[in-house]
Amino acid sequence: MKKLNVLLSAYACVPGRGSEPGVGWNFALTTSKYHNVWVVTQADKRPFIEKELQSGSYDNLHFIYYDLPFWKIKLLPNGIQVYYYLWHVFAARHVKKWCSEYDIDVVHHITMVRYWSPCMMRSSPVPFVWGPVGGGESTPPGLIGSMPWKERLKEKVRKLVQIAAHLDPFVRKTVRAADLCLVTTAQSRERVISIRKRECMEYSESGLLKEEVEALSTADAAPISTLRFISMGRLLSWKGFHLGLHAFAEAAIPNSEYWVCGDGPRRAYLEGLAKSLGIADRVRFFGRLQRSEALERLNESHVLVHPSLHDSGGWVCLEAMASRRPVICLDWGGPGVQVTDEAGMKVVPGSESETVEGIKEAMLRFGKDRALVGCMGEASLEHIRKNYIWDSKVIQYTDRYMELLNNGK
Repeated sequence: MKKLNVLLSAYACVPGRGSEPGVGWNFALTTSKYHNVWVVTQADKRPFIEKELQSGSYDNLHFIYYDLPFWKIKLLPNGIQVYYYLWHVFAARHVKKWCSEYDIDVVHHITMVRYWSPCMMRSSPVPFVWGPVGGGESTPPGLIGSMPWKERLKEKVRKLVQIAAHLDPFVRKTVRAADLCLVTTAQSRERVISIRKRECMEYSESGLLKEEVEALSTADAAPISTLRFISMGRLLSWKGFHLGLHAFAEAAIPNSEYWVCGDGPRRAYLEGLAKSLGIADRVRFFGRLQRSEALERLNESHVLVHPSLHDSGGWVCLEAMASRRPVICLDWGGPGVQVTDEAGMKVVPGSESETVEGIKEAMLRFGKDRALVGCMGEASLEHIRKNYIWDSKVIQYTDRYMELLNNGK
């Protein structure tokens, strides 16, 4: 494999974190095993990154810390979104200099994973890989009514942002400048193509380090005498946990429990919902946990319930499958791409009652055939090992880099 000089755009990049900061760090870390890597990221993350760099050997991994002088804008309502937009607009002026200074072969945007913001790499003089990016997902039409009015209003704002992206000259230039465009879901692909006017590829942005997969896969199977469902994440309306609670109540599976790990503005509502459904004695809310504690609760459970309404990814789905825990999710957005029929059960979203019925039927299948937990769990782990280990993903990206370079892009 030819060793390249790669410049990464990773606004979110922090060691030891999940979600997008984890995507940025793990992609950069793994890519540096094969190439020389320079990462453009936020200057305020420097202490976390430098501490990690001092703890090990990272000879091929370098960082360019870039911030704007008016960083306090991040403290305003929605200020982070505005700052991120401007961060890319202003950083674009430096990309050619960085490419020349470090003799860059390929530039690649990693985080944030959203198509509706511009990217500094649009001004690159070398091949530009954009993504995977998402953000084109919206709540399924039949489930908007299950959300409180404030969340429905946010959904309308989200759609306006998506529409505005089609008119934004910086976004349009980014989309059309990319030599290779990767998107997370079919919904994002449709929106990007409407701007790009040429094809792009679907590819998940999420992955796990090989050592993480091996550690997660060693978890012992929890005793099946009590079938335990678990949901993990911030307690927000669009996470869809209310659908899981309704389904659990209707399933009425003997010797079963439902655990909820996470905190957020919907916690009081969800706790009240559990009481009103008559299942409060079988539902346990743990609040926000450290990652190690959350993984312990996952290991004590059997099935992850993740009915998210518009996730581009679904980090927790990968961790659950690596832990040999099958997943119940909607056949929508990122989780619908990540979870196969062998690794879990995907529910086609319809109306609220139809969706709850689908989740209930999935729960009942595990309740009636508890051996299915183990069978699907093994298939889940194999799926992760085959498709979601970072080393494999980076090798696939390298093949794409070489195709662009060989084609004179």
